[in-house]
Amino acid sequence: MQKKVLKALTDRGTLVQTDALEYIMGQPDPMAFVNRLLSKEDDVPLSMSLEWVMERALAEGIDDGAVQTLKDGGVTGDVVGVQASIPRDGTDGSTFEIKVIKDVTGKSTCEGEAREYQVLLRSRLNSLRGELLKRPPLSGYVSMDSLPPPGRRAAVVGLVEDIRVSRKGHRILVLEDETGSVSVLIPSDRSSASSLFMADEVVGVVGRVGDDRNRMVANEVIFPEPQPADGTVRGQGSIVMVGDLHWGDAAFQREGWDQLIQHVTNRSGIDDIRALLMLGDLVDTDALLTSADASSGGDPIQDAYSALGQSLQGLPDKVIPIVIPGEKDAVRITQPQPAIAKRLQQGFPDRSMFLGNPSWLEVGGISMLAYHGVGCELYAKRMDPSGKTRANNILKEMVRKRHLCPSMTRDTPLAPESTDMMIIDPLPRVMVTAHLHWGAVGNFRNVMLVNLPPVVPSRLPLSIQGESSSPGTGFILHLDTMEISPFP
Repeated sequence: MQKKVLKALTDRGTLVQTDALEYIMGQPDPMAFVNRLLSKEDDVPLSMSLEWVMERALAEGIDDGAVQTLKDGGVTGDVVGVQASIPRDGTDGSTFEIKVIKDVTGKSTCEGEAREYQVLLRSRLNSLRGELLKRPPLSGYVSMDSLPPPGRRAAVVGLVEDIRVSRKGHRILVLEDETGSVSVLIPSDRSSASSLFMADEVVGVVGRVGDDRNRMVANEVIFPEPQPADGTVRGQGSIVMVGDLHWGDAAFQREGWDQLIQHVTNRSGIDDIRALLMLGDLVDTDALLTSADASSGGDPIQDAYSALGQSLQGLPDKVIPIVIPGEKDAVRITQPQPAIAKRLQQGFPDRSMFLGNPSWLEVGGISMLAYHGVGCELYAKRMDPSGKTRANNILKEMVRKRHLCPSMTRDTPLAPESTDMMIIDPLPRVMVTAHLHWGAVGNFRNVMLVNLPPVVPSRLPLSIQGESSSPGTGFILHLDTMEISPFP
């Protein structure tokens, strides 16, 4: 039944959020409920939220429960299973804390309307312009409608609207801000001409105004690249990090996963392991829905999450599971993604933390950005379509641009939140991603860059070269020394 409901919704061009889908599936006849929701041809949002479903149910008189909930104050964004700080006593009697700094869970307000995307881009421009204007070359910055006379120096900041290459090899960018746009020519002999540019990223330009004042010739293009992070910070304990389990996929091997969890248990004392980060594509809902037998009854997705949670029950109490979804999990496909729904958390240890994707954390005193990483694929394709891009270089470019996924594409849909939560702010000490199915470790601006290998074996990597895929493994990061190594 759930598969039919999802097909009906996607056929209408809407992406249903997890809590909204749960509400629909809880109706006596989910398919009839959906048909009534979609009975009107207009105003079906791109991203169907629980609030929209309940408001429509109220308007159509479909469901008394919806009416009562709205009368009681509407749908509120309760944080699902998240504690802002979880102190845990370590083996040495010290207190270990995990703090949630930033996460979209319970804070999503968008409904997928066109006007909301303008708000999102304005939020991005305002945030990253503030960072760029700290750079001395951009002193004297002016808006697009206030450019000086032709031939004069000008400094502007804008969103990249268009990217072209002239017949002579010069790069041409069209930048826009709230006041207008300007075409920027970057001569082929300038170092900036070889830079990677992506639609809807924010850059600064210093150059000369052209003859018609709607054009500039760039002397320098400036990215919102951060100042180096504090590389002297040290924490306590250690964290094991894994990603891309793809539970439910034919290639997933339960025995290998159980062995990995047993290694965490066995080494928890020796390595003072305090947390297990599980970073996205934990349950492969696509594979489960494709292979599910409709006549067998039950919910294969809920069963898979329950089994995953049960597999963690043997972990020592001091090891905190941190559960973050990816695009294969049972959450909305648009980024940022909230934590998996409460009904799917059954079976997990009570101390587990369920967070959104991406999430900013402080783990044992070390700031971390955890992002499953579908945006990595966007960067990989833009950096080298032939597939010769190293995972380390992708993560460096993300930090340089201060954004995890600037361009909205078919493969990287973005939720139009009022604040752009894909901006890399604050700058973490550790940035960890997955998705590429390659293990890699690097450093840029004192930010430790980690891309996790896949747990699931026999899956082809996404055209990334230079690192070992090492399926069935992860990494362990010793927070007191900041030393990282393969695990187990």
